[in-house]
Amino acid sequence: MAREILQDGVNASLDIDNLRQELGAPHNPSLFPPHFLKATFPKIGGRIAVFLQEDGNKTAVFLFPRDAKGNFTARVACSSNSNVSDSEIVEVLNSSGLPCTEVYNSEGKHTFNATHKLIDGVDIGRPDEAEAVQVRELQRQVWGSTEDFLYPPDIHSVEFGLATTLVARQDGQPIGLLFGFYKSGHELPGSLSEKYDGKFRVESQLMGVSADSRFKGIGTNLKREQAIATRAEGIDVINWTVDPLQLPNAILNFNKLGGICYEYHPNYYQFQNALNQVRASRLAIEWLINSPRVEARLANPVSGKELRDISQIGDITVVNDKSESHTLDANSKNIAIQIPEDWNGVQKRDLALATKWRGVTDMVLEHYIRPDRFTLTEVLIDSGGNFYLLGQRLEDIVDL
Repeated sequence: MAREILQDGVNASLDIDNLRQELGAPHNPSLFPPHFLKATFPKIGGRIAVFLQEDGNKTAVFLFPRDAKGNFTARVACSSNSNVSDSEIVEVLNSSGLPCTEVYNSEGKHTFNATHKLIDGVDIGRPDEAEAVQVRELQRQVWGSTEDFLYPPDIHSVEFGLATTLVARQDGQPIGLLFGFYKSGHELPGSLSEKYDGKFRVESQLMGVSADSRFKGIGTNLKREQAIATRAEGIDVINWTVDPLQLPNAILNFNKLGGICYEYHPNYYQFQNALNQVRASRLAIEWLINSPRVEARLANPVSGKELRDISQIGDITVVNDKSESHTLDANSKNIAIQIPEDWNGVQKRDLALATKWRGVTDMVLEHYIRPDRFTLTEVLIDSGGNFYLLGQRLEDIVDL
């Protein structure tokens, strides 16, 4: 039997779209979305092994980091009539230097361990089996995603071993979701690596709250529960990606949660949906959950309305005038990047304007946001009601 082991999910001979199609996409709900497999899966340290039988049938094994020792969960996805055994999968993976602790078949019988914790009148905890299916439908509602871009329900099982799987419930129905994967193979920059271990961390992949339940602190409480559970595992860092032009998310990630960002990915996801009508560029949020900065935020939550005025920040350069112009030669101690107040509305009302906003902010963020230049830390406001992302020198952030 031929086999192909793909390091970091990248290999010129394997096309993700073709492989997914051979495995039944877009009508196989057990498959992961294409944008996840192309963009995020390699970054978390994921691998793909393909077993090819003589009759042409394929078994694809998607390897997810499972623990800090370098073990993987091997999630099996088969084309019809493929019959590779679990023992053969383990033997091949081990001989290839990829230790596997769990062979996991998406079509098998799974265990769901629901938990419950009442926080501000909302029940938060792990989903049961029925809620795992409802989580998939909630994704559809929040993002307007088509069937092929939804995550499979079975990954919320005990056997798969997600790093985080949480739902927020009200009146017995899921109104919010948060889930993420373990991530390996990354270092923190500079002096941060001396304080925190970033080699094994959590990639928080998806968080959403139904439209009629937003702005009630549910997202903050989901993240707090994630931090509590992740700390208990001895992990220092949680990552996620976010659209830099979504003001409510920026306020949550920086001002409320104390996240920082020194990495930017223009055109990170190759898709379009209701909330992404133009290039889906993303900030990479770094959440140092054991830092004084984050501990203070979680202990004493701040209101999203408590934004500092840009005039309070000394030695600062505003590097763009909305979507009209920008500069790449700022030499100040701090920078400010202007973002729209209602990014979703801009995309709906004026696609040409949204494209201009993305183009200008892509240029300034890609140029300035990196560990040796500027790190995003906060949302600011000015007297005219305009909003900005504050960029500081990493060495000047005092509470990390």
